[in-house]
Amino acid sequence: MTALGISTLGLAANAFAAGQITNVIVAPTVTTGGTTGVTFNISFTTPSTQDIKAFEFLFTTTPSDVGGSNNILLGATKPNNFTIPGTPTAVAKKGGVADTNFSVASTVNGGGNGVILTATTAETGIGANTAWTFAIPTLTLPAVGDCTASATITDTCYVRIISFLDTGTTIIDQAVGSFTFTTQINLTATVDPYMTFSVSGVNATWSNYDTNIVETGTLKGITTTSATSIPFGNITVGTNKFAMQQLDVRTNASTGYKVYQKMTTSAHAFVGTFGSNHIDPFDNGSSWDSAGAPTATAWAEPTGLVNVLSGWLGLQSAGPTGNSAIGANWVGPVTNGGGTGGIVKAKASPDNGVTGNSGNPSTDASAGTSAYVTYRISVDAYQPADSYTGTMQYNVVANY
Repeated sequence: MTALGISTLGLAANAFAAGQITNVIVAPTVTTGGTTGVTFNISFTTPSTQDIKAFEFLFTTTPSDVGGSNNILLGATKPNNFTIPGTPTAVAKKGGVADTNFSVASTVNGGGNGVILTATTAETGIGANTAWTFAIPTLTLPAVGDCTASATITDTCYVRIISFLDTGTTIIDQAVGSFTFTTQINLTATVDPYMTFSVSGVNATWSNYDTNIVETGTLKGITTTSATSIPFGNITVGTNKFAMQQLDVRTNASTGYKVYQKMTTSAHAFVGTFGSNHIDPFDNGSSWDSAGAPTATAWAEPTGLVNVLSGWLGLQSAGPTGNSAIGANWVGPVTNGGGTGGIVKAKASPDNGVTGNSGNPSTDASAGTSAYVTYRISVDAYQPADSYTGTMQYNVVANY
């Protein structure tokens, strides 16, 4: 059950009553119908100053006798499924202070629908408008339809409360409280798959550039990139050039994702304008397995012949938060026809991601899950002079 509606005050007239109990609140600790072991917390205020010997709590389907007797003790029909197992041990408070004088003396109708608490000695010196609280445990809560047969969504049952001058005959004050509950409400929701992927350029003046390239010595030839362009410019024999792009993923994929990179130009990294001129992928023993996992190796300069490993392009992926795929060494990019590509960023869990500043992402890099793919190009004296172009792509595969 959900949605508790507790504590309505019902006034049931009784010719024997000297006064009306007020501020009635009936609050079961659980509101799932048919639940056993439920504690009912019942609080109220008595108006009279007469000595009190007993309280009676009648759990019933109606606030008063439907037969019209005007007697609060009559016509108290027990709600279906409501039970009082054994003799519960009630806890009482008077004026906010524990009162151990009261205990459950008996249950009404043989444990059917009520309890009578009597005082070891009559409570005396009771002031007007005294607050009382009783916690009655181990009861069984009714279900919707147990008090009102036609009820299907919500139902209301009642507790008639009576104070006695003696052990159950002479009424002092009375009132009726109610407790309302609902049927079980089922909540359902479906979370849609979510994925965003962004590529950002990196400024050549980024202060952390060299730490992510993980190379020793003075680096030269760093170029600024954008999300769609890596302009290496003029390449001088024997001088490396570097460029970097930032990758960011945000996804709720339960077991994460992989970002693949591959060249789409041809079987080479770059192709020239004239003849068969081309620049190859870096090759110093590095490779990719069939699943796209890299085996990277230390950088080496190309030493081939004309258009045969006379120039090459390598890449590495570094992530300040440890989610990179390649690390400090280098590997040649997968070329066209090489399957999905090579993994340059991966995570085995959902990623909240971060979108870095494409101009200078060093601040974002330390806080997010960005990966930085660095590209490195070098040629030897056998590389033909020409204008070279290449195209590549990234592909994100999520595993939900």
